[in-house]
Amino acid sequence: LRFPQYQPRVAALSSTGDEATEVYNKVVDSLDSLKGTIQETISQPEFKENLFYCLMAICCFLLLSALYDSCTEDQAEGDHFLLSDKAASVKLPTYEDCIKANNYVAGDAKKLRMLRLWKICLKLT
Repeated sequence: LRFPQYQPRVAALSSTGDEATEVYNKVVDSLDSLKGTIQETISQPEFKENLFYCLMAICCFLLLSALYDSCTEDQAEGDHFLLSDKAASVKLPTYEDCIKANNYVAGDAKKLRMLRLWKICLKLT
């Protein structure tokens, strides 16, 4: 870590310039010691060996889970969205049914139009 150098003109604006310098120096020293401790720990062979074993365990777990998924995939294969009850299947209407339904709707529309005209005529008289 590199920290910017302390600039004395900033401290000149405050009344206690020595305290600001001391606090800044303490922070820099503590962070430098923390950095050194971390680098020392990471560079030890025991840490590298433990990290290697952790990564190998994770890789083995992922390989085993992929193998398990590929082995159990054949047994669970099937259409999960297909309804098991054949009696509840929907019957589509035939062409004749559609034409009849269209005629009923058209006939109802004619009756409604006649009813509206009749009401308008009654209101006018």
